[in-house]
Amino acid sequence: MATFTNIRERNTAIGIWAAVSALALGPVVGGLISQHLHWGWIFLINVPVGVVTLAITTWAVRESRASSASRSLDVAGLITSVIALFALTYALIEGNDTGWTSPQIIATFTIAAVAAAIFIAIEARTAEPMVDLKMFRSRQFSGGTCTQMIWAFSVLGIYFFTSIYFQETLGFSPTKAGLVFVPMAIVLALCAGASPLVDRLIGGHRTVALGTAMMAAGLVLLVLHGQHASFASMMPGVLVFGAGMGLMNVTLTDTVLAATPEARAGIASALLNDSREVAGLLGITVIGAVLRASQVSALRAGSSPAHAFLNGYHSGLWLTIAVLVVGVVVSYVTLRPAKNPVQA
Repeated sequence: MATFTNIRERNTAIGIWAAVSALALGPVVGGLISQHLHWGWIFLINVPVGVVTLAITTWAVRESRASSASRSLDVAGLITSVIALFALTYALIEGNDTGWTSPQIIATFTIAAVAAAIFIAIEARTAEPMVDLKMFRSRQFSGGTCTQMIWAFSVLGIYFFTSIYFQETLGFSPTKAGLVFVPMAIVLALCAGASPLVDRLIGGHRTVALGTAMMAAGLVLLVLHGQHASFASMMPGVLVFGAGMGLMNVTLTDTVLAATPEARAGIASALLNDSREVAGLLGITVIGAVLRASQVSALRAGSSPAHAFLNGYHSGLWLTIAVLVVGVVVSYVTLRPAKNPVQA
């Protein structure tokens, strides 16, 4: 992996990475496949993409280590973490259909909690832990991880239902629904590239808080729309939301890694990614439960199916906005530069 000689180079590299990852090929290609082939192909298309990515990574990315000292594999930590994450993921996915109070789901949540507790105990005692728990003593790392989870809970949770809103309520085709995200991705890429400059002007914690606030503002603009919104009328909310994501994502990653000792940068990056995936699944589950409850209530009150779903979708949007507002406070308070950085 390349080594950057200063913070500016690293910021620029992260900005470029975010800009490339922001390209909206995913929603558009997924829409085309769903509309003209079969929805199941959206999963299979990832296989060749993954193979090509693996080949490029093997060729272009070199191993990087903080030292030449070899480390042993934390097998016990690996096994317990896999059990905890698998059980939690299974419970969150199946809970809505099976029933949150069913013996199966309660037992699965219990397994996840016990495995997580054992994992923490192992990591606290082993000489070479997979996850060094001392990292969480850093306000910036803990706060950055929490902010990342708030972002994933909000964005990945509402993203799924927004696509349904476009198609089921507004009548967009899968392809047109995917195209709505293209302008957002372009603005996201531009703001991601500009975020290092904003970071230098106002500081990382303010940049992340500003980006999170813009995301909340974008969703407020979207919640004002009903059953007769158009592609054009949604653009202000979509663009503000995308600009906020571009500002906060790059700066959040850079701020957390800048406060992390080099020897722990790899695991810090991995934990940020893992927290995003778990929180995203949790967001889909919780926001989906709120949406469904509001939708059922509206149906019982005599609303049409389309209007009932819209009520539920708006309830999910307001929950997401509230979570993002919390993220503004968390990021501003916790990501402020530390007076005494944690040492390796």
